[in-house]
Amino acid sequence: MTVTRNGPTRDQNPALHLLSKIPSGRAAAAQPARVSGIRWSIATALFAITTTLSCALHTLEDPQAALLTCCLALVADNAMAMLQAALRSHYGRK
Repeated sequence: MTVTRNGPTRDQNPALHLLSKIPSGRAAAAQPARVSGIRWSIATALFAITTTLSCALHTLEDPQAALLTCCLALVADNAMAMLQAALRSHYGRK
């Protein structure tokens, strides 16, 4: 399925091409596209957390410590997103 976007993606693509096992009569084209967009937003955020914070800790043996580290990384990502939004609103996109 091909979904044309209102604006281009960050890679300047005007449309998204999605593969789906959903039969054509079961869902409108916008619904799988919306779900795919949410999935990519989450994947992009997790990639930013990993690269920005260098959070590849291999020795967290305690599950609570691993959960705490993940939660702190998400809080730090939200703080970074808020800071970036404030800078974009003041200085513009570039």
